[in-house]
Amino acid sequence: MKNLSFFLILFISANIFPQKFADTLNVVAGQKFNVPKTGAFLVQNIVNIYNKKIQIYDNDGISINLTDKPELYQKPSTRKFRKQVFKDEGRGHSVIFWTENISFHNAGSYIIEFVIPVKGEIRTKTIRRRYLINVDYPTLAAPFTVEKKYFIKQNVSFSFATNEYNDPNKYSYTIRDKEGEINIANQGSLVNLDTILQKDKNYGKVFTITGFYDNAPFFYQDSGKIKESKWDFQVIHPTFRGSSPFWSQNKDNIRLININNKYAQRIYFLYEGNIKPNTFIAFTPNIKWVNISSEPAEFLLDKTPNTSVEGIFSYLIFPINQNYINKLDEPLTIKITLEIGTQFGVENLEYYTKIVNCQQE
Repeated sequence: MKNLSFFLILFISANIFPQKFADTLNVVAGQKFNVPKTGAFLVQNIVNIYNKKIQIYDNDGISINLTDKPELYQKPSTRKFRKQVFKDEGRGHSVIFWTENISFHNAGSYIIEFVIPVKGEIRTKTIRRRYLINVDYPTLAAPFTVEKKYFIKQNVSFSFATNEYNDPNKYSYTIRDKEGEINIANQGSLVNLDTILQKDKNYGKVFTITGFYDNAPFFYQDSGKIKESKWDFQVIHPTFRGSSPFWSQNKDNIRLININNKYAQRIYFLYEGNIKPNTFIAFTPNIKWVNISSEPAEFLLDKTPNTSVEGIFSYLIFPINQNYINKLDEPLTIKITLEIGTQFGVENLEYYTKIVNCQQE
């Protein structure tokens, strides 16, 4: 009995998936195609057609239904065909069959089978026509990488066009924030993030780019991996840096300076960072407020320094207590503590130096 079951299964499989197909079509997921690829399937010398249909099988031989159920077309139509047969007193006629605009969303091998029960001039039979459909995912026209994080003010663009989806007018994309609100909706495959990255208000936000072809997201091949046309990224800012040849953030590496030199009373700031080797980004901080304190406290006249901009730098000028400075008769180590509010939040920094009081040359 077990042997009988085995041979029965083998027999059924051999009939469902014969070694010979009418044609083999190689397509990509989401791409619409016709079966046959060109022309139509011709059936000759028939006098009637009964309940024709299309059967579709997946890679495991399981019958499946597509979201958009394909229709098996014929020419001439049933009405015209029967009229011709009647006119010719029952003589057989030819009919062509085809289906169109089929698409598969997932890669794999499928079989499309035309099942056409007909009555010929002599006998009734069921004609089966099978087509092997190999579905793969499209390949990128040009490789790209969407980073998990991008700097504010960074210039970023890339194209998600593929080699197989060749109608440029069918590409589009959206950029949404994590609340789902659409910030950008554009046609084409060229994504430009400048509109997002040039706005300070987008700092810290996470966005999702979704690429579409023919109004649907898709999967694609990239270096042997299958990826979806969705990419997430977060907007961050580069490192906030302060610099001065007179002040050090390392209390064990300080120098002796003349505090009466006006440049010794300044620290310059900017946002800067490396995007990748040999690629650098820098821009001016928007300093909104500053709290400053010192050790010893008498070094400063008050806690509100003046700020200004020079070139790409923002800088602040220490409100030093000149009367206190004038009374110094030996070098003195100074510590400055800064709390700086910028367009991206609060930065806390400490600086050290050792001062002497002497006339600036």
